[in-house]
Amino acid sequence: MNTMFRSHSRLARAALAALALAASSAQATTFCVTTGTQLANALNTAASNGQNDEIRIPTGTLTGTSNPAGNPRWGYPVQASDEGSSLTLSGGWSAGNNCASQVSLDPTQTALDAQNAGRALDFTITNSIAFSGDVVVRNLTITRASSSNQAVGVAFNWYVTGQLGSSLLIENVLVIASTATGSSASVVKVTHSGSGYAKARNLIVYGNNATNGLPVAVSAYDTAYAVLSNSSIFDNSAGSAAAGLGALGVVTLANNAVADNTSSTSPSYQAYSALGTSLTLRYNHFGTRLFTGGVNSDVGTTTGDAQWTQVGSIIVPDAVSPLRDSGTNSPTGGLASTDFQGDARIVNSVVDRGAIEAEAIPHIGPTISAVSPTPGTGQFMPDGLTNTTVTATLTFAATGGTGAGTTSLVCTDDNAAAVLSASANQTIAVGEPVAPVVVTMTYVPLGYNLGVVCTANTNGNVYSFQYNFFVPNASRIGPLVQAVSPLAGSTTLLDAPVGQNATHAITFALQGGEAGGEAELQCSVLNGSVSVTANASQTLVSGGSVAPVQVSMLATGQPQTGTVRCVASRIGLAPVTFDYTFTMNAVDAVFVDGFE
Repeated sequence: MNTMFRSHSRLARAALAALALAASSAQATTFCVTTGTQLANALNTAASNGQNDEIRIPTGTLTGTSNPAGNPRWGYPVQASDEGSSLTLSGGWSAGNNCASQVSLDPTQTALDAQNAGRALDFTITNSIAFSGDVVVRNLTITRASSSNQAVGVAFNWYVTGQLGSSLLIENVLVIASTATGSSASVVKVTHSGSGYAKARNLIVYGNNATNGLPVAVSAYDTAYAVLSNSSIFDNSAGSAAAGLGALGVVTLANNAVADNTSSTSPSYQAYSALGTSLTLRYNHFGTRLFTGGVNSDVGTTTGDAQWTQVGSIIVPDAVSPLRDSGTNSPTGGLASTDFQGDARIVNSVVDRGAIEAEAIPHIGPTISAVSPTPGTGQFMPDGLTNTTVTATLTFAATGGTGAGTTSLVCTDDNAAAVLSASANQTIAVGEPVAPVVVTMTYVPLGYNLGVVCTANTNGNVYSFQYNFFVPNASRIGPLVQAVSPLAGSTTLLDAPVGQNATHAITFALQGGEAGGEAELQCSVLNGSVSVTANASQTLVSGGSVAPVQVSMLATGQPQTGTVRCVASRIGLAPVTFDYTFTMNAVDAVFVDGFE
């Protein structure tokens, strides 16, 4: 597994490098260590020299130890002479200038490899030592720790008791490929009691196995408290109800992401506490969770799919991940100055949950497509009267886009007789619909062709849709047809000798209408034995006249009735109907020798 870390070019000379004292005084000592043995020696010295100490590790991978077998590979066995001293342990330094400059904040560039030969990094300080110092561990990878010891942290162990205030800050640390087989053992274990605090932030814990315990355990008791924030715990296997994270006591969990861990225990939960009543939760994401007895406070917790993607040894929130821009910018213990990789801890205005701050989502506007009508095809408008209007609607769809991206849509026309709606100039955000564009065309006597072009601009990608509309010559209003004789709706009695036709004229008059306007008059038998014999169909012109409509009825000697309906139509107006009824009475007829 150590092949995932880049070897430092100067590791071959590590055996020749003595434990370097970069700066020392009565108050402080700085070590530059290039081998695992030098690191073990530096920690042992720092635990008893009565000074504040800083241990700097160049980029590369450290193995080996001077500690006896069965002990942690690297430990800090504080002595009485160092009860009030502080220690800072960090990676990413340059071996070329004796650790005078830090060349990388990326934890994956500096590794402590325990080589499956025991526990890795241990800080066990008990009541026998009145420890009040401060310990800082940052910018490191801890890998291939392995132990069957019970109730310890195999890769990283912090166990501090005592009434004096002491503190731990561990941040920007990756723990990977480690195995804990002991009962109640964890891969990472932070236990702080008595007084003071322990803070862990920007941790990534993944690809580890805790056969009889849990991957990460955090607890604090008495007047002490512990904080775990902005950490990502995933792809670990466990043998307890806590598949990923377990917490007890006065612990605050903030901005963490715990998901996709597995456990041989059923049921199990990504985050679990057998007694959660003292826990404070702030804007965490747990795949699943169970805090028996409830918690002291819970704000902003989400559950379910974290929607993140693993890239090497890190895991990054996807564009739609609930981890993005959803944490609290002021967790207990504060935010680290950078994220796990040394990049900005806040992108946009709100911190992401988990150890990795995802890059800002590119703001790309949605793509606009035409729905109706089909661009490039001509649309023929129906006939219309002068100065009246007809409309056509252009509809579009918007798909895709990211973040706060927008696309502009601008439509223009090439004829003054047309008007476009306000939506002809609009901006469409991701997920929003496109407002239809309404084209209003006014009929004019000579008609015209209309072109409309709609242009979309998506992040500088410009594309357009072209439409053509053909508006015919405007139609003029024809004359109004008025009934003169007989009155519409009246009954007219006809009379003629038997065997002959009785005829009658229906007359009309014209009124108004535009110059050149036309109307149609259609007359036909509605029922009965009457006939329309002349001028049944006429086209009428404004300022002209109407030919009388002739009707006839054959006298049979029997009573009969018939109805004629005339319909006057003119463009743009509702038809007008005129009904006329004609009757004949019975007539006695005598035929004698040819005489009637």
